[in-house]
Parts: sequence; C-alpha cells; structure tokens
Amino acid sequence: MIGKSELKAQGGKLIRVECDVHKRSNVLMRLIITGDFFLHPEEAIEELEGSLLMLRAEPEILTSHIQSFFAKEYTLVGAKPEDFINAILNAIYDAKAGIQ
Repeated sequence: MIGKSELKAQGGKLIRVECDVHKRSNVLMRLIITGDFFLHPEEAIEELEGSLLMLRAEPEILTSHIQSFFAKEYTLVGAKPEDFINAILNAIYDAKAGIQ
C-alpha cells in the first residue's frame, strides 16, 4: 500500500515522503524523499532511499538505520535526522492504515 507524509522541520524546511509497503511481508518496497532541505552531497538522498528498501517497515529497524546513515559525514541544513525518521514513519503509518 502507498503512504504519504509531509513534515515541516523546526529548521523551517519541508520533507515529503512517499512509500510503498508490501502488504504481506511488511517490507519497504519504494521510497521517495523530496523537499526543500539541503543534504550534501546531493546523491546522499538517493543513497538513503536505496539503503532503506527491502527493510521491514518497523519503527525500531528504520530508526536505527536512519540514525546510522546520518552518523556518516553528510551536511544536513534546515532539518535533523529525527525529522527524516518522523516523516518516513508517518508515511509508513499512512500506508499501513490503507492496508487495514
């Protein structure tokens, strides 16, 4: 099922997430993150999206993975890793709401 979320970070930047969670396996099949935040290098957002695919859509698993990802040397302006965690989890909750 498809889920979407939008989150306005305290830094003022918008994070939009669209995801697809496989109904039976609860695995993240597709993830698109957009917004007006700044993440350098530019390809880092695609790396984050790709690194989360095929993971179980469980809050503990995804939170740990996203925290580890941002522990690397990336420059993030206008948002925090926690904002990405919340936006992604909200999209997953939205997708799961459509499953039931």
